[in-house]
Amino acid sequence: MDRRGLEYFRAVAGAGSISAAASEMHVTQPAVSKQIARIEAELGVQLFHRMPSGMALTPAGQTLHELGADVLTKFERLESVIQARYLGRGSFRVACPHATADAVLAPFIADTDAPVADLRIVKASEVDQTLDHDVDLAVSSIAPPNNRRHITITEIPIMIQCTEE
Repeated sequence: MDRRGLEYFRAVAGAGSISAAASEMHVTQPAVSKQIARIEAELGVQLFHRMPSGMALTPAGQTLHELGADVLTKFERLESVIQARYLGRGSFRVACPHATADAVLAPFIADTDAPVADLRIVKASEVDQTLDHDVDLAVSSIAPPNNRRHITITEIPIMIQCTEE
């Protein structure tokens, strides 16, 4: 199984049909159909229930969908790290708790194409420890220890929106 096949599979799973996935991927329907058939043949399982109303994941397809997301994320991370390290595209590594990654950093990275080469999800209590060897920037709601409290790396304006209540 290769990256393109996995991308086509995820497009079909998300769109619910081969034609919609082909349109989304800017390729022909036969190209998508061949990739799906090849993956099913390689794995020896049916990934989709074919219905008149579209395609629905089988249990095997659901498993591939869940695990495939991790694989595609690792491909993207690999490209980003290689580009940052060897093509001169500046980047940095960030650690933060899951909620911060979900609500703040992931949308920021997606919206701005921020040069984050790696986003490490750690417990809030472990964020500071990652600065010693794993990351360049740590984000947490827990106050840093005294030895880091007064180290200002940069000032970043943050816009926060909320409902009136």
